[in-house]
Amino acid sequence: MFDREGEAAQRLGLSPTRSPYDLAVHLIRGWVLFDPHGMFPVNLDGALAFFCEWAYAKSSRLPGQKILIDEVWKFISTQRLPAELATCLQTGCKRGLAMIFNTQLPNWLHLAIRNECSEAVMFRLNDSSCLDFAVERGFDAAEIANAARSALRVAHGGRQRAARRAHAMTSTAWCFMPVSSVASFIRCLSAKSAR
Repeated sequence: MFDREGEAAQRLGLSPTRSPYDLAVHLIRGWVLFDPHGMFPVNLDGALAFFCEWAYAKSSRLPGQKILIDEVWKFISTQRLPAELATCLQTGCKRGLAMIFNTQLPNWLHLAIRNECSEAVMFRLNDSSCLDFAVERGFDAAEIANAARSALRVAHGGRQRAARRAHAMTSTAWCFMPVSSVASFIRCLSAKSAR
């Protein structure tokens, strides 16, 4: 996980990954919560490129890889997608690498990410541009706009359903839409890994 602000490490009670040594040790641990400030204190774009290259290289050797990039729109635009991220997104599934994106601004995602999104998990959305994205993926705009803060909606193959707990992550790319933090996602991941 590209844990730019250290939120996931704090919430999970795990030490962040800040050095090449940590990368090796935490990979064995099963949770790599990459804090880019240790190796790339002022170059977050370079840190993301490094992390994507590293995860891509490791993914063919280990089962069940996932990459989460929280608020990915801060590193891309609708016109610009870093080559390292594009490689993970477009060919990572052949290496067992699944991409998971968490954002409150799905309309700001690059088209390559939106097109690869095979499953979407939505919390409440209110902005009309964001709701357009949700409707394109089979969600009911009124239901998403009026959902309770913790209500989780899942769309797969154009069908919407309410979800009470995390479900198996089998898709090539997921888009996690608005959550106030990655806390809800971490709870979903923790529930999945506990099974």
